[in-house]
Amino acid sequence: MAPTTVNAEANLSSLVFEYQDGTEFTVTYSDYIDAIVSESGDLYNLVNGDDVELKALGVDGSSFVNYSKFVNALLDDSEGRTAIEVLGDISTDASYTVDDDTVATYETISGYDDDGAPFFGEAETPEVISID
Repeated sequence: MAPTTVNAEANLSSLVFEYQDGTEFTVTYSDYIDAIVSESGDLYNLVNGDDVELKALGVDGSSFVNYSKFVNALLDDSEGRTAIEVLGDISTDASYTVDDDTVATYETISGYDDDGAPFFGEAETPEVISID
């Protein structure tokens, strides 16, 4: 079933990926684009590897649209709308968006280990021990 057209446009604000261990994490659209354009860095290597899968799109900083449902809505569109118009139209429809309980579990990347694997959550500050 194609979504009802309201001719809304959306601003893509973030992307949600699922890491191989099941952790779902957000990346700002700006950071994602910087990584893709530069074709370098830990984030670029992570999102272009086999360890992550795109799960959702953050829209206008207020909702997350399930990526698979977005693709289906785009393929089902018979009105010739752009992807951003379809995204805007479905971003307020609960049948396309990610529920609040799931969104509350999203993590952020706080760094990477030497092998490029991400750390999630707040960065930990190592304890300094005096050796006097």
